[in-house]
Amino acid sequence: MAIYHCSVKAVSRSAGRSSTAAAAYRAGCEITDGRTGEVHDYTKKRGVESADIVLPDGAPEWANDRSALWNAAETAERRKDACVAREFEVALPFELSASERRRLAVDFAKEMANREGCAVDVAIHAPGKEGDNRNHHAHILRTTRKVGPDGLTDKLDTEKAGRNRGDDLAAVRTRWAELVNERLKENGIEARVDHRSLKDQGIDREPTSHKGPAVAAMERRGVQTDVGQRIGIEVAERLANARAEGLQERELAHTSKSIIDLAGDLKAALVERDQQLQIKQRQENEQRICSSLERIGSNVQAAGRAGADAHFALLASKQSLVAATGYARDIERGTQSAIEGAERRVAERDYGRVVEAARRKFKTTDNLVQQIVGHIEHVVGPIADAAQHIEIYTVERARQAKERAQAARQAAVATNLPTERQKAPVAPLMRSAAAVLANAAPDPAQSIKSEPKARAVELPAPTRLHADDAALFQRTEQSIAVAQASGSAKDIEVLANRFRKIDQVESELTRAATPNGWDTRPFDERSAAQQLANRDFDRRREAINAEAKAAGHTQLPFAVGQGTLITSTFDHSQKAAAEALTRHARSERPLGLFGRGTKDTKAWDTQMEALETNKAGWDKAIAWRDGKEAAASTADSATFHKRLDVVRKEYTAKSDAAIAKCAPARERLQEFAKERERLESLAEKALSPAKQRELSLERGRGHGMER
Repeated sequence: MAIYHCSVKAVSRSAGRSSTAAAAYRAGCEITDGRTGEVHDYTKKRGVESADIVLPDGAPEWANDRSALWNAAETAERRKDACVAREFEVALPFELSASERRRLAVDFAKEMANREGCAVDVAIHAPGKEGDNRNHHAHILRTTRKVGPDGLTDKLDTEKAGRNRGDDLAAVRTRWAELVNERLKENGIEARVDHRSLKDQGIDREPTSHKGPAVAAMERRGVQTDVGQRIGIEVAERLANARAEGLQERELAHTSKSIIDLAGDLKAALVERDQQLQIKQRQENEQRICSSLERIGSNVQAAGRAGADAHFALLASKQSLVAATGYARDIERGTQSAIEGAERRVAERDYGRVVEAARRKFKTTDNLVQQIVGHIEHVVGPIADAAQHIEIYTVERARQAKERAQAARQAAVATNLPTERQKAPVAPLMRSAAAVLANAAPDPAQSIKSEPKARAVELPAPTRLHADDAALFQRTEQSIAVAQASGSAKDIEVLANRFRKIDQVESELTRAATPNGWDTRPFDERSAAQQLANRDFDRRREAINAEAKAAGHTQLPFAVGQGTLITSTFDHSQKAAAEALTRHARSERPLGLFGRGTKDTKAWDTQMEALETNKAGWDKAIAWRDGKEAAASTADSATFHKRLDVVRKEYTAKSDAAIAKCAPARERLQEFAKERERLESLAEKALSPAKQRELSLERGRGHGMER
């Protein structure tokens, strides 16, 4: 999961630090401190993924030079205890790609630069080899003054004396959390971060201690520290407390499971008893019906005289069946109420009341079962008598009646589905008896128009499934049938495992069908134009530097690149020549008696002429440089839009290719989702509500959910 971290540190001279050293270390470059002359060379530092200078809109070009920027920050401060820079250290989500992490840090720095008017140096560091490989982080170094045309000017509003820096820090931390969550959401990542403390979040947990980079580095070298030992003791105590709490929770869960198993065993016993009664009664009914059909031929004449009596017997039998149906519904309601009450009291940990309530409910249920058995015995007698007195006038009618009875017997077996047994234990037996009555003894004024049909629960399956997906769905459908037939907890667990596998495959297909968020973003023409302009700017200056070097110049016209010293440029040489000329002009010109010239006077004049010639030469060199840059800039502007169109087409082609790459997975996902919905609908129809809840709980536990 994503980790939140955002801390603010001051780079202060009172602590012996400098902004030039901090910037050189974080960017992995070399910077010479113009104030002290110290060279900070960190070009061999590893782990620096990127280093960017971020400026406010309309900032001058000189601030793009890292060495010039932080030397200006040092020059602008006079106090020996001045704060020359402020650092924001933030953790970057490892779930994001490298380009997304860089874009997140640069966007945060751009908002800060435009809001404060300062310059921001963003350096992204990779995780250390011996540390956590998820520790992607950024060092954001900010100037304490606003960027001006010739240097750094006024103090930032947030750096002025009397400012409530606690509120400023809270606002920065809040904004960083918002940006991180927005970027995670854009990339389809469910993880989120929160800048608030555990107490403010309502989480009852003690915060952990932070070692820090210095302690971690010492321990990696094998050096024992007091901080590390103290944190180790805290971790050991936390683990011991967690083990004790886990043991208590496991004991409580075991007790809860025992109570639930007790309720489940009682319910399973009742269901098994109902099923045995149904099977026994169905077999007896079939035997009696067959015996009745065999006596039909010999009792044709007697049946004709007793037709009216059979009709009244049928009515009485149907009334008895209605009464039995009512008792069956009472059983279902009583059993369901017992189970729900047991589950509610288990959740309340009132185990004594659970056992007592279950005993009372199931005792009532047993009485209802006995009453239903008595009603069924009364029903069987009228059915047999009615079958013996059926009126059949011809041999053909007798044959038709026999065929209808056989069809009714087959329909009774087909309609006796486990789904209906779970919903109402004796309902299949009632429907079977009613079907025999309706077919074997029709009303004289009506005839049978169609034979009863078995209940169909199958849904049409899609035809464009992947071979692996089709095999998975076929196994799941078989598990549904097994769970429907047995209803055991083991078969429900197997079915839940099948559905969890389906959820896992669907999640993988969803990721494969979703292109990377950066690849599908709309083309940012403004950002692309700025990057192209920056590349043109650097290329022009590098070309002019190469031309000057080929012409024999010892100084470079421009400071380009991290390794270029500001003391080796035309601007610095011109400035030094002008300062030397000014100092010499302010010095006193030596004269002899009565204002006569001397050797010293001549030497002073000669030096003055040399300084003027030197300054004029540098003025001419700068004019040549500026002319070259203006001509190159004009040439670049003439082809700028064409080159920007090329960049746009390349980006669009890359985005289209990323979307097209995901098309097969997206089509497979659509068919997969349809089949998954079909199987869920099939399971919902095939299983009782209680088994559906059990399946839902088992399926959820596989995804880390607890009851």
